[in-house]
Amino acid sequence: THTHTPPTEVDCTILFIHGSGGRAGQNKHQLLYLKQHLIEKYPGKKFRIVAFDQLGHGESPRPMHDETLYSIGSFTETAISIFQKYRSTKCNVLVGHSLGTVVTLNLFSKLNQEERETVKGLCLLGSGVRGPKIPSLILYIPVFVLEIIRPMFRNASNKSLFSEKTLEEKVIVMSENDATNYNPMFVIRSIGRDLTQGSWERAVTDGLEAWRGMTDKPQMLLVTGRSDPITPLKGAEAIRDRLTGGADDATTKKVDLQVMEGASHNFMLEKHEEWSQMLMQFIGQTCGF
Repeated sequence: THTHTPPTEVDCTILFIHGSGGRAGQNKHQLLYLKQHLIEKYPGKKFRIVAFDQLGHGESPRPMHDETLYSIGSFTETAISIFQKYRSTKCNVLVGHSLGTVVTLNLFSKLNQEERETVKGLCLLGSGVRGPKIPSLILYIPVFVLEIIRPMFRNASNKSLFSEKTLEEKVIVMSENDATNYNPMFVIRSIGRDLTQGSWERAVTDGLEAWRGMTDKPQMLLVTGRSDPITPLKGAEAIRDRLTGGADDATTKKVDLQVMEGASHNFMLEKHEEWSQMLMQFIGQTCGF
């Protein structure tokens, strides 16, 4: 867990939740940008910025004895414990990417009423009502074989994660490949098997229903890369429509959908300056600064 202020009372906590195969470091540009600019823009306010590696990701331990450790339910339990440790009693902004959007919504649905009311903003990056289709090859081939043939997946994975321009420039892609080379295929397969049980859809439904059931609803920001094939734009549109369908104008204004042009699934790396600025503006608006 990386925090930029001590665990004392703050005006706002921003919690980042990464996706499958991701890590806290994928938000490095946003962490640095917020650390440098939030206090400048909002003098006198205190912020806590938190990003953590889920089990099996980044610098966290990688136990290989239990597939259920790598499920939306388990990831949500971890996220709740982090939230409860570092949350602000005034304003909290949750930022989830890909599978992290599902964990974010699941977390939100499981908070008690007092805790939920402190969540003033939800950022869902690369989201959808339904999860991506999992190749059967990953689900059933033995893990040791998956590790051997891992290089076969690399090109296809890169094309799903990055825009054509980023692929041509190679710098970001090579850096990410180096960082994710040691992601255990046991973890990736376990997550895939969990998703085939409908866990993504249930968690999203519970989170959206919890949001709709609130009197004072938090701001919802949906952001998708234009060329994202993993969580395409139609997924974010489906979430927006489910939240705003038949709703009054006040509720509709709580939901904003933005598209990152020239970017794909990992737009927080590809368009990091644009996204960092958008996020900081969102934080100020949701917390009323």
